Amino acid sequence: MHRLTLEQYVAQSPDLHLVASLCDGVEAYEYLQRGGEADLVIIDLSSAGMHPEDIAAVTHDGQPRWLLIEEMGNVPAFSCEPTDGRLEQPLCFSRFSQLAAQALAPLAVLAPALAE
Repeated sequence: MHRLTLEQYVAQSPDLHLVASLCDGVEAYEYLQRGGEADLVIIDLSSAGMHPEDIAAVTHDGQPRWLLIEEMGNVPAFSCEPTDGRLEQPLCFSRFSQLAAQALAPLAVLAPALAE
């Protein structure tokens, strides 16, 4: 259910483009290890299947950015860097949009510099 909700949120966000929708963190890890590209990875911690070391292994020069979804009120066992935002369930589009924009803001600053 969260996956479909997130797909809808991405579709409603003009600055986001869905490049892959995967079942869990293991598939995301494998996608990135195979050279798949993404600016922002959104992972539901209840089905993550990833460890902090896995995120570090596929994050280079601050990319991709990470948005973690967690159960409301839970202290996450998955507390690691680099994370660029935490979204609590139940999901809310306005909070999702805010966190996605914050997570991607450093990339927007870099883009003009890289174009020069």
